[in-house]
Amino acid sequence: MNAMGSSLLLAQLASGAHFIGASVGAVLVVWLWPRRERFGAASSAILAGLLLTAAWSLTVAALGTASLPARLAEATRNLVWLFALYRLFASDGRHHSVAPIRPLVLAIAFVQLLQPGLAVVAMNGRVADRPADVLFHLSAMFSLIVTVGGLVLVHNLMTGAAGPARRALRWPAAALALLWGFDLNFYTIAYLASRWPGELASVRGICGGVVAGLIALGAARESEQLRFRPSRAVAFQSVSLLLIGGYLMVMVGGAQWLAYAGGDFALVLQYGFLVAALVVAVLVFSSGQLRGWLRVTLTKHLFQHRYDYRAAWLGFTQTMGRAGPAAPPLEQRVIQALADI
Repeated sequence: MNAMGSSLLLAQLASGAHFIGASVGAVLVVWLWPRRERFGAASSAILAGLLLTAAWSLTVAALGTASLPARLAEATRNLVWLFALYRLFASDGRHHSVAPIRPLVLAIAFVQLLQPGLAVVAMNGRVADRPADVLFHLSAMFSLIVTVGGLVLVHNLMTGAAGPARRALRWPAAALALLWGFDLNFYTIAYLASRWPGELASVRGICGGVVAGLIALGAARESEQLRFRPSRAVAFQSVSLLLIGGYLMVMVGGAQWLAYAGGDFALVLQYGFLVAALVVAVLVFSSGQLRGWLRVTLTKHLFQHRYDYRAAWLGFTQTMGRAGPAAPPLEQRVIQALADI
């Protein structure tokens, strides 16, 4: 009876949180309408994403997270946000200069389009051999693929943007990172626990309102219409994918370890893991020397595009300074050095 009461309370909290998120999102969509030009070519897609996020929150509040309409609304919401993200890339032509953008967006959209069909099959129960368990894990895995792909796109959106554009993009990027980052935790726990995490579901709806609030902050800033400065094509950075993959591996490994431990020892390990994580976080954020070392190390070894100009200058001086009887004449070396740049 106590467990049933706790489940009912979590369901009520989830319904209320999603209703609040839907209300906040709808109000901010109306407020953003006259200011939509601040997001440039992505303005219509961003407003549509906010509107569908509010509709999804309202559907979950009325019918629950696992309902078929809620799953369809979530899939539509993610597809529209992917399109908005692509429009942000297209604002300065980076969808042409960075080749993997369009195939990655299409691949993520394809995985997302599989979710409605999977939800319909799950409702009809047409898969044998533990259908609920198999379909639930498959659905959670597809959702994880979508969230990881979305986070990688958000990371590369910010990485390849010029300075002024990065300042204009930080609010939409933060909103999408929050949306998919929360979903990453939600579906990871759902996959490991083989059930919807009611504790996270009870506050998940608030994310929709916070997402709308972050985008509203970006629109309220006194800045020019969103524009990107032309720059060199930036290759996709694998660091975000590695970090997300490492995070998932740690969660899966930790969950399996705690499951094998069992009993009171599992509880001790959980608290110990929490304390260790807090200690690491305090050390990283409080130590300026450690943060500086980490920043320099990551920049030096993982972001080689920052040294493109230095490499170009070294190549220029080497070509111009070439000497010897076999060296081409100065005029030819000047043309070659400029062409190499």
